[in-house]
Amino acid sequence: TGLVVMVPPMLGLRGNISGGLASRLGTALHGGIIEPRFSLDPELKENLISAILLTVLMSVGVGVLAFLVTPLTGATPMPLWMFIGIALIAGLLSSMVTIFLTVAVAFLAFRRGWDPDNITSPLMAAISDLLVIWCILLALIIVEGIA
Repeated sequence: TGLVVMVPPMLGLRGNISGGLASRLGTALHGGIIEPRFSLDPELKENLISAILLTVLMSVGVGVLAFLVTPLTGATPMPLWMFIGIALIAGLLSSMVTIFLTVAVAFLAFRRGWDPDNITSPLMAAISDLLVIWCILLALIIVEGIA
């Protein structure tokens, strides 16, 4: 129990990481640092690795904090490893989808002459909110299957 404590920070986490990635991509596209095509040039690769590392580190943090906060709600927390496992799996699953979509939307917007900063961040925030809920559910099913 206590999974509901994890939902708000996971929503914020995914939105903030994909929003930050979208902003960095928009700046790099406008500055001519990267081209709007799927090739792992050093700048794009560095941004993707950063987004994944942030996801891993912050997901573990969310899992630990959810474990610590759950007793304050009066609920009995599930084991710490389950909180961390659910947050980590949900974070990584959602990041696989949102990172790809963030790059694709930024590139597509730039190619069409639209400002990626005005398109990518708001769109990815909405998509991420829906996606994270489903990823948390899937992660719960996976972790409960392991337990």
